[in-house]
Amino acid sequence: MHHLTRLLTTLFAAMLLSTTALAVELTDQTIQQWVGAYKDVLAFCKEKDRKDLEFMEQPVTPDMANLFTGAITRMQGQPIYSDFAGVLSKHNYKNPLDWAGQGDRIMAATMAVQLDKSGNGNITPDQRARMQLALQGMQNNPNLTPQQKAQMQQLMGMGNQMIDVAQKVPPADKAAVQRNEALIRSIMVDARPKN
Repeated sequence: MHHLTRLLTTLFAAMLLSTTALAVELTDQTIQQWVGAYKDVLAFCKEKDRKDLEFMEQPVTPDMANLFTGAITRMQGQPIYSDFAGVLSKHNYKNPLDWAGQGDRIMAATMAVQLDKSGNGNITPDQRARMQLALQGMQNNPNLTPQQKAQMQQLMGMGNQMIDVAQKVPPADKAAVQRNEALIRSIMVDARPKN
């Protein structure tokens, strides 16, 4: 019974967190607040010893709908977590998962905007079927190594995920991201690893 109670409590908390993240509308102000926090997160991570962040380098297949939430979930229980939460609290985030939920929405809307620009935002089931056939052709190609085939499979999976996520983005989120596109692009440049 104790395990059931704990499970129900955890599920209820997860529902509340996901509802809270979605309840905050994406506006110019919330995007700017999130970006300001993200810049401080990047600075915080650069100051940390590489050993403090090793857990983030473990290979994980990205969930395109939960990029930030997935990272925060992996961070929970790590010594760095409370310091990280302190960085976000300076930007009025009481819970790192609130910041992560906003980040997931911003990235989903950014993907949607980029796919719309490239003309790939409304891929039809027929086009997807053709993509799948092309992938099967590559899988059967004897000139490709198993590693190359696995990479193609992973890329196709991520591409399909991106399309699925992008097609569910509300128009209001896309509009908010479009208004703040230059700001969002600037943090993506800042986040790139330096050689």
